[in-house]
Amino acid sequence: MKKFSRKIFFVFLEIYKSGLSTLIISFLSMIFSGLAPLLTTWIISQIVKILDGNNFTYDKSIFLMILLLSIAALNFYIANVKSTICNITGLKLTHNIENLVAEKFQKISQNKIDNPLFLDLYENTLEKSTYEPLNIFEALFNIFSSFFSILGYFLIFIKFNIWLTVALLVFAFPSFYLKIKLNKSYHEFLKNSTMNNRQTWYYFSLMTETKYAKEVRLFDLFNYFKLKRKSLFNKFLNGNYQYAKKEIFYLTLCVLFAFVTVAFSEFYLLKATSTGIMNISDFVFYAPSIISLETSILSLIALLASNNRSMLFLEHLFEFLELPEEQNSSIKNTKLLIPQNDFTIEFKNVSFKYPGNESFALKDVNIKINFRKTFCLVGENGSGKSTFINLLLRIYTPQKGEILLNGINIEKYNIESYRKLFGVALQNYINYSLNVKNCIGLGSVENIDDLEKVKLTAQKTHSDDFIKTYKKQYYTNLGKDFYVDGIEPSGGQWQKLAISRALYSDAFILVLDEPTASLDPKAEDEIFKIFAEASKDKILIIVSHRMYSARLADKIILFDKGKIIANGSHTELMQVSKKYKQMFNLQADKYK
Repeated sequence: MKKFSRKIFFVFLEIYKSGLSTLIISFLSMIFSGLAPLLTTWIISQIVKILDGNNFTYDKSIFLMILLLSIAALNFYIANVKSTICNITGLKLTHNIENLVAEKFQKISQNKIDNPLFLDLYENTLEKSTYEPLNIFEALFNIFSSFFSILGYFLIFIKFNIWLTVALLVFAFPSFYLKIKLNKSYHEFLKNSTMNNRQTWYYFSLMTETKYAKEVRLFDLFNYFKLKRKSLFNKFLNGNYQYAKKEIFYLTLCVLFAFVTVAFSEFYLLKATSTGIMNISDFVFYAPSIISLETSILSLIALLASNNRSMLFLEHLFEFLELPEEQNSSIKNTKLLIPQNDFTIEFKNVSFKYPGNESFALKDVNIKINFRKTFCLVGENGSGKSTFINLLLRIYTPQKGEILLNGINIEKYNIESYRKLFGVALQNYINYSLNVKNCIGLGSVENIDDLEKVKLTAQKTHSDDFIKTYKKQYYTNLGKDFYVDGIEPSGGQWQKLAISRALYSDAFILVLDEPTASLDPKAEDEIFKIFAEASKDKILIIVSHRMYSARLADKIILFDKGKIIANGSHTELMQVSKKYKQMFNLQADKYK
């Protein structure tokens, strides 16, 4: 009951956030929709009573007929307006809940996100948040309407015959229990099928998405993926068959209970009327009321059970919203983050391994990064370079050791304030479907509309060269996802825009993870020189698999199998590190 109350409170709180007037109108509509059938039946019985009696009053009859028609018209109106109310409110609910999910997602630790079980919960929550809020609100609307209807009939019947009332309600309990139990088992089945369904859609995406089309055709993989998808779907379908069998069995029992109860009640009314205990007008009122009451009870049971299934979505939502968040300090003194002349970052005996991995991605790393210096991280794939950056940016937290900013563990800083120190161009950067100005300006959202600053930044990265070829220049829409007139830049151009975005941030620390992968050697050399110039009053950290441009850095850090095996200038490493010299010489010919 506590869980159910929490869910109801949450839904109505979100409805309240959507608008108090909507909540009031909805509640009044629920009451009227529930009581309208009862009022209609009562008015008809009163008309019969007048017609059957000796004191026929024309005026009273006309009044009751007008009242009857008014209730019918108003009920019809509310029934049609209800869908509009539910739709608008449901849209607001969906929007609010999607925002809750999005805000929470940004706070969840990367360790948790990397877990496949998290993906099941997340996709379940995200997918259902688009339609379940509307389902829940519509169900609650109908539930409360049925409740008010049943309450009205109950108050009338209990005055007439308490035992008849008890008999009418008793059948509802086993029916409700069976339905709830059935829905709970089906929910567990759906929950356990999440991974299965995710795989099903994965195979479907392999067969239909454009990015996979070439390889699927070249290797003739369509039929293979089709059979895989069919096998997974059949497994899910068989589970639904089992549920359908139980559903039919439940329905049979439910209808049987209702039929016996209604039949018994109607026979009682016939006997009472025939023996003179009640008159014809009372029979006209109570006989259809019994059927309406039983119909309302059946409807309420079905709605409660169905809504229970939708309410189980809220359990997913609550579970998601209660996931642990990134470790964040409560320290509010952001003055600690203002760089000074002795501004340093130090890795002290840092070790880290990814969730599910036995081996360390970084092992006993010790290195100091100084202000106004350029650092280049080099090494083979999987050597630990990107892991180093992930720890520096607090994407992950080291299992051993600590990372110090000006002598203070970075975990003691407010995480949002800490990350504002960094301007970052990651290897897997995003190609934003925005205009050029905003695509670069995202580096500093507060100054996103500063066109002159955007232009200056683009000039520094030589992005301005190709931007000027666009008809609308900095107001050119990028990508084909939303814009008919959108321009699709080349891989190298997209990369320059990402680098411009990092530089636009005016951050104290610039981090470039494989920033020149899509650029030719000449363009790469230019970019390195640009950033070397831009970082004179900053810390510049570059991750690169290309050795030639690394020689421009003040210090090169060589990674191998998760460890730093050498660090120093290019000249120093060429003399003391055999591995560095070998890696450099292998690539040197490409730059001649």
